[in-house]
Amino acid sequence: MCQVATRILHHIDGYGINRNKSLLIENGITLCDEHHRLSEKSFHKMYGFKNANKDNFIEWLNLLGVKIPEFIKV
Repeated sequence: MCQVATRILHHIDGYGINRNKSLLIENGITLCDEHHRLSEKSFHKMYGFKNANKDNFIEWLNLLGVKIPEFIKV
C-alpha cells in the first residue's frame, strides 16, 4: 500500500472475532502505522479495534482504491 519501511502486523479477522486465528499467518498482513491506526482514514479509526473482520478489511481496501491481495479469499 505504501513504501514506509516500518510495518505493523494487522489481523484480518480481529482478535476479538476469532482468537484461534490470531496467530495464523494467513490471517495477518502488514501495514504502515499511518494506515493501521494513526490517520483519519486508518483501518482502526474507521472500524475500531475489537470486532473488525475480513469484510471490513476488504471494504476498507476498496475505499482506498487498493487492490485486494490474492491470499485474502473474497
